[in-house]
Amino acid sequence: MDMRIGVLSSEEEIIGFKIEWEFDYFFSNSVISVCDLDKNWKFNKEELEFLEDYAFNNLENFHYFTTIIHNGKIFYPTKYNSFKAWCKNELLCYSFVIPFKAPFKTLNSLSIGIYDESFYCDVAFLKERPFYWQNQPNNKIKSYIGKSEKTIVYDNEVVGSKRSGVVYSGVATPDLLYIKISDEDET
Repeated sequence: MDMRIGVLSSEEEIIGFKIEWEFDYFFSNSVISVCDLDKNWKFNKEELEFLEDYAFNNLENFHYFTTIIHNGKIFYPTKYNSFKAWCKNELLCYSFVIPFKAPFKTLNSLSIGIYDESFYCDVAFLKERPFYWQNQPNNKIKSYIGKSEKTIVYDNEVVGSKRSGVVYSGVATPDLLYIKISDEDET
């Protein structure tokens, strides 16, 4: 799947991340064929609730494929809100919000990665506009996409996403969105 991250913020802090996913034809077809009951390529309220239960809610067991590292501490999301799904060019798309508060005055570093630790699903940033800010508060914030092998962590207590005895091979390294406060004004 391809994805985009929207950074949601107020003037004082980051308040969450809007996650947008666009799936490949095969996964899209399997979900749309089951959940678009009237076969009109749109999800009405009942179909959307069915799709959310059928194909999305289980991702709680995999922390929504999302890892957040704030000032060196790892956070795995346990909740979401504002779930939406739609069809675009016969592909299934999702968007949802992961609430996360990070006051700018305490922000040394923050990164967010969306990847499947089993590497069963290939996840990549969209080439066009891979991330955006809802309200970027000032020009001292630097944000960019980069790689990190340190993000791959096995054997924690998240059910379903970590496997005992598995060692990360380094073959696949996810891209992350990095957000840092810069000492200099960015132009």
